[in-house]
Amino acid sequence: MKTKTSKLISLVLILCMLMSCLAITGFTVNAKDTGKAAVAAESKLQENVQDGVILHAFNWSYNTIKENLPAIVAAGYSTVQTSPVQQPKDYGDWFNVADQWHKLYQPLSFSIASETWLGTKEELASLCEEAHKYGVKIICDIVANHLANNITKDGDSANIGVLYSKIADTDPEIYNNQKDALHSYKNEAGDSSVQSVVQGYVSQCPDLNTGSELIQNQVIGLLESCVDCGVDGFRFDAAKHIETPDDGTYASNFWPNVTSTTSKYASDKYNGKTLYYYGEILNTCGNGRKASAYTPYINVTDNAVGNSTLSAVKKGAATNAAENADSHRLSSDLASKNSVLWAESHDTYMGGESKSVKDENIIKAWALVAAQSDATSLFFARPGDALMGQAAGDTTWKSTAVSEVNKFHNAFVGTADKTGASGSIAYVARGDKGIVLVNCNGMEGEVSVADTGLADGTYTDTVTGNQFTVSGGTVTGTIGSTGVAVVYDAKPTPVNTVSVDSGIFKGQTLKVTLGLVFATSGTYQIDDAEPVEYTGSTDVVLGKGVEYGSTITLTLTATDGEQKTTAVYKYVKTATKGTGVYVCYENKSNWTEPFYVYMYDELTTPGNTVTNAAWPGEKMDYDAETGYYYYEVSQNFIDSANTMVIINNNNGNKQYPARDEPGLLLEGKTHLMSRKDWTEISFTPAGLTEPVKVLVGDVDLDEDINVKDATLLQLYVAHLSTLNDEQLIAADTDFSKVIDVKDATLIQLYAANLQSTGSHVGEEKEI
Repeated sequence: MKTKTSKLISLVLILCMLMSCLAITGFTVNAKDTGKAAVAAESKLQENVQDGVILHAFNWSYNTIKENLPAIVAAGYSTVQTSPVQQPKDYGDWFNVADQWHKLYQPLSFSIASETWLGTKEELASLCEEAHKYGVKIICDIVANHLANNITKDGDSANIGVLYSKIADTDPEIYNNQKDALHSYKNEAGDSSVQSVVQGYVSQCPDLNTGSELIQNQVIGLLESCVDCGVDGFRFDAAKHIETPDDGTYASNFWPNVTSTTSKYASDKYNGKTLYYYGEILNTCGNGRKASAYTPYINVTDNAVGNSTLSAVKKGAATNAAENADSHRLSSDLASKNSVLWAESHDTYMGGESKSVKDENIIKAWALVAAQSDATSLFFARPGDALMGQAAGDTTWKSTAVSEVNKFHNAFVGTADKTGASGSIAYVARGDKGIVLVNCNGMEGEVSVADTGLADGTYTDTVTGNQFTVSGGTVTGTIGSTGVAVVYDAKPTPVNTVSVDSGIFKGQTLKVTLGLVFATSGTYQIDDAEPVEYTGSTDVVLGKGVEYGSTITLTLTATDGEQKTTAVYKYVKTATKGTGVYVCYENKSNWTEPFYVYMYDELTTPGNTVTNAAWPGEKMDYDAETGYYYYEVSQNFIDSANTMVIINNNNGNKQYPARDEPGLLLEGKTHLMSRKDWTEISFTPAGLTEPVKVLVGDVDLDEDINVKDATLLQLYVAHLSTLNDEQLIAADTDFSKVIDVKDATLIQLYAANLQSTGSHVGEEKEI
């Protein structure tokens, strides 16, 4: 790299440049507003939460939900449910879902958390503000039945039902008034008696005296704080275990007081704002209790519908699947209008009951449950390979079949349903105008289903675009590869496809292949550049000329000439470690993804173990060319002769070596683990490029900084010339992301050997 050359600079020129302040907007800004209300209208989003469908954004941070709002709207969800908003027990820098998620259900207080995987109170408010632009409602999970227990290790039976000691700091009013704040009943919750249900310990946590004024005021204060953030409703965890006014000796006014007080607060302060409430009741309400005691105040879950429907779908039993999906009609105690249904929940998934169920069966069960009238349904976004705060690695929640079922649900609000089965096909018809068909014992195939009640005519399956005909109430057509057909008088939704979903990529650039389904054309827009039209498929390269750490926004539209949809993807450009030393894994043992590398050195400095991250370590990337999963090692672990490696699949059921055995020795070199073989290899990920370095101030990229660079920049500011991406990086001499005459002045001062505050001229910058 050449050194700078001294040039005599004219003070007059500097003054002229300072006076010609023509600021140009930065080169990495957010995409333009694409008409959010119009996007919501495309998916027929519902104003009333009960009329639409809900996405359970399990463990997603508020910012993650916010970034995914365009996709959420496009998938037809009118409402998003967050995880519990209160301060979780033992929050720290561990982010694996399996060990951390339950801590959100052991809160330390009745206030919006300041330290949590979900984000801050301000970020919750920002989410609500953005969601409302789309017409999306935000409901928050609330834990009001209990607070965290004092159990800090397995087998600590002495602290079952004992209030966590740290609550003395987080909520001293409750901690210092435990006689009033807690129930004195000393048994685990059960269904055998009313007292056992409403005063027993849930998950060994101390049961709050929800009948007391102290606790009710605490809960109301939390709900009102959420309302002030813009929240539209609440899901109450363990609502079954909070007493109703009908519970005799154990009754209280918790539900009427909490809901009416909070609703009045929202209405009075926010121009008639209405709130939505529902509570978790699993299986039964317990001995001698009824759901109808809750429904004057809140709606409630009917988990038996989804659980039994999913079970029948797994067995290929169409008749049972149809009957079970409709079973909430058979209960005189719980009307559909008061029900919240699902195909699976976070409890069934994290508890292992539905975790092994294939996505295709979740989709089928969802189709039968969410197609029902009057009830709302909650779709659980499986965490997949995501960590706490991240969006689900499993994107079934926005798959075409799920999205089209959601839109069908939205389109038929107020229309009665009819549930039935024929052979392997279970169905839900809505009036005489639409039907959802599910192949419970297979996927693609020809179907003929009689006595559906549909009017004669030709209809379209919005999942595949296939045509279905109805004659004398008999529906005939072809179900596509998902095993689900959504058939009514509607056109398939034009959508974009992308080869790489939102996320992090390493290296200088990322190639993404775009495609179109049910669309004649589409556009792509990278950050704030002009949209580019395309047909068929096309490749776009992201990251060129963009700084590491930047988020690149890719905005896509698709149209069939009548309908238009919009989707937004976000990619974070990250630098490689630059060491070229990798830990690789070849999955010949058929472990379940994702895969992580845990590295540690406990010998170099006795008593001080150094790790690359908290267990399970850091996630491995995938190299399609070799089929290896890989992780680049940082220099400090390369330099150490004592670096050990454990490869695992996050949930802990597969790892090698075992954590109580010595790890694999790195020896500062690239290694591959295949089964239990640990072999030194040569490896470079396909497509990985070295970082490009730009000399700040060298606008013409000739490796020399002089008046010529200042002149070229000034011409750009005056709209008399253009600069490419690398030149724009070099021109931003004060790192303000705004290119103006000040940048040119800093170059002139540098060339004249004059110092200037805020200048980065002469520094190298990786892009």
